[in-house]
Amino acid sequence: MTFEWHNDYTTGSSVIDEQHKNLINLAEHIVNVSSNEALIKDLMLLYRHVREHFQLEEQIMAEHHYPERAHHIAEHDLMLSALVDKSATVRAGQWEREQVLEFMQQWLFHIKSCDSQFKDYLTQGKANTL
Repeated sequence: MTFEWHNDYTTGSSVIDEQHKNLINLAEHIVNVSSNEALIKDLMLLYRHVREHFQLEEQIMAEHHYPERAHHIAEHDLMLSALVDKSATVRAGQWEREQVLEFMQQWLFHIKSCDSQFKDYLTQGKANTL
């Protein structure tokens, strides 16, 4: 499986879209890593980038009074927890490429579903800016 940017991932925010593109590129790199040590390093990098990305998304949602913000934050928390669990599995030497692929696919699903709902909210003029 390859991970690549598609226009249907756009959110309407150039900053978020650029972060998504970078995260997709990192995901593509991660699933092709062959050594356990490199995978651990890359997963740590992914965690930092994902956490910062989620914080930005949550800030933008707060600024626009997004009514589904709490649910979206809960999704973020679940994904970060899953990434921590995956990293622990890798550190324990129990890495399986399919598990990493599965996590990355879940993250892409999050972009397509949850992030696109926020995009719809913004583009339909429902957002209230401060």
